[in-house]
Amino acid sequence: MLLIGVWQGPLEGTSMTAEADTPKLHPSVSPTGEQVAPEDADLLTACMSLLIPTSRNWKFGSSHFTYSPVWGKIVRIDFTIPDQDQSPLINRIIFSKSDDGKINLTYAVGQRVEALPPTI
Repeated sequence: MLLIGVWQGPLEGTSMTAEADTPKLHPSVSPTGEQVAPEDADLLTACMSLLIPTSRNWKFGSSHFTYSPVWGKIVRIDFTIPDQDQSPLINRIIFSKSDDGKINLTYAVGQRVEALPPTI
């Protein structure tokens, strides 16, 4: 399992020394305890502009939008990497946009989670 987080802003009072700490820094890989939210094309465009250059070759699935009082608006997208079949494991990108407008990004590769349902 690989979990890489990219955060904007200070991480005061946080520690990255143990995997158990990571849920404090970003939304969970699976959308648990969140409200389904309507699609937001502007947010999706802003999020996709933050991806690393190598992601141009990735194949992206549907985007799934939710809202959390803790994390704000959240967009999750499952993806595959060419020539790297990891079935049944899932690769997922998790974006969260806080009330102050900052967008945080997490790459979760090789996760044992269910594929995302499309946002209704």
